[in-house]
Amino acid sequence: MKFPLNEDCPVSIESKVLRLEGILHIPTYSKGIILFVHGSGSSRLSPRNQYVA
Repeated sequence: MKFPLNEDCPVSIESKVLRLEGILHIPTYSKGIILFVHGSGSSRLSPRNQYVA
């Protein structure tokens, strides 16, 4: 699967019991990917989580 560089792309990871929704952003000159996950109680779109990610 290919994703455009420097754009936010919605992604979904599914298992038998749940589906995780997220946003994938690949900077132009990236060398890898880090998966940032957090528990309930805050949104993936919160300014603090965006800064940490």
